[in-house]
Amino acid sequence: MEKALTATLLFLFVTAVSGQAQDRESLWIARGVQAMKTLELLKTTYNKNPNEESRYKMIIEQAFAGLAKNPRQLIIKEAVSTQYILSHDFGKDGTLEIVYMEWGEQMPHPGTAFVKIRSVPKGYSAIIASNGDIDIYFDNGKKYYRVLVFPFHDGLEARAHL
Repeated sequence: MEKALTATLLFLFVTAVSGQAQDRESLWIARGVQAMKTLELLKTTYNKNPNEESRYKMIIEQAFAGLAKNPRQLIIKEAVSTQYILSHDFGKDGTLEIVYMEWGEQMPHPGTAFVKIRSVPKGYSAIIASNGDIDIYFDNGKKYYRVLVFPFHDGLEARAHL
């Protein structure tokens, strides 16, 4: 198995965090439940008309769905931060892993957030760009696909975009 590419990209931006940590966790899990429903529709559409863009959207929604299926493994609370891990396993080709991390109240700038691409599957690359929002693009060697958008003010509103 080829070693997964670990990106050293770390993009820092400030987010407005409201509510208790438990409330935030519940909202991320709810986003995962929403993704599970969205996946059913996407699979039907993809089966009728398979294409790269739909495939990428399904990958991102699958990653969000993991938050609802495995919250104890994909939502990590530490003293200084909370991490929300979006992960999708590509089997022998590796894993897509995007981490959204919020600093806790005891940090100098509570609510400061990071987006980090920890790994992408074999044959792919990912780019983080900003034009007001934080955009993540996938590259399959032929074309760039804008696949995920983290709004500047709140990563919880991240959405698949194509």
